[in-house]
Amino acid sequence: MKPSVPIKENQPFDAVCLGYNSCDILCLMDDFPRANTKTKLNRLIREGGGQAATAAVGLSRLGLRARYIGKFGDTPEGEFARESLRKEGVDTTGSLFAPHTQNQVAVIWIDEGTGERTITYIREPGLEIYPEDLNRDLVVSGGCLLADAHNIPATIQAAKWARKEGIPVVLDVERNLPDVEILLDFTDYILCDENFPKIYTGDSNGERALRSIRDRHHAPLVAMTMGAHGSLALVEDRFIHTPAFEVEVIDTTGAGDIWHSGFAAGLIWGWDIEEILRLAAATSALKCRRLGGREGIAGKSETLDFLATAEPKRFPV
Repeated sequence: MKPSVPIKENQPFDAVCLGYNSCDILCLMDDFPRANTKTKLNRLIREGGGQAATAAVGLSRLGLRARYIGKFGDTPEGEFARESLRKEGVDTTGSLFAPHTQNQVAVIWIDEGTGERTITYIREPGLEIYPEDLNRDLVVSGGCLLADAHNIPATIQAAKWARKEGIPVVLDVERNLPDVEILLDFTDYILCDENFPKIYTGDSNGERALRSIRDRHHAPLVAMTMGAHGSLALVEDRFIHTPAFEVEVIDTTGAGDIWHSGFAAGLIWGWDIEEILRLAAATSALKCRRLGGREGIAGKSETLDFLATAEPKRFPV
């Protein structure tokens, strides 16, 4: 089954990614710290993060031309987050620096014994992207637009521009923010986590919730990721369950972001929907073999080799 809304060809970039970036600090320890104590860290890792920014890195590792549009704070963490993209070959021409503003920083506390984690973060209001911040020519410079569902008014504007130019809009949506329903009206591929359909529709049945979103917003594809249980997509009144792949999971940080970049890559390559969903599952699984949101992101040859030989995860019936 071919995608209903193919990419726009002969564009300067394969994809434009719009949304959050972050400077992530991973703190690895034997046990979570308790109040009024000192706790030794086993390792401290700093890397770039953020939904749209990490998806742009995922696309670049697959050999695709990615542009990231977002806003960085004018702090060392902001310069680090931007440089982490440039080092991966991601174009940041359309991005801005917010004056006198701390870049988004996430501190991720990881218990190495159990794998459990707690995330603390800071995101200042100055990092908000507004419609007037956007340059239309840069937004529509890709074969598809991949956005996370933050900065809603700006993302609605970007999606409207993309729709007018025949550019498919791929949306990573997790939260039921104000006016997200307007954004969904301008989205071709609605990709969400397993909690959003229930929160958005009030229906705890996954299939009914996806159908309700599809009927309300007329998107050609609505899908939700389900962690180790893979993904469920509704395409032309047909449900497609795609199992996750069996790998040794070290860390799931960023797995959803990379699932979305895998989906966009398959769309860019003109694959059938079933194979696009398998590619998304493969890219996400490969990332989970390494610590952090970006270290484990695989390149094209490794990903295609994995797709050709890997077995999907199986659960008892």
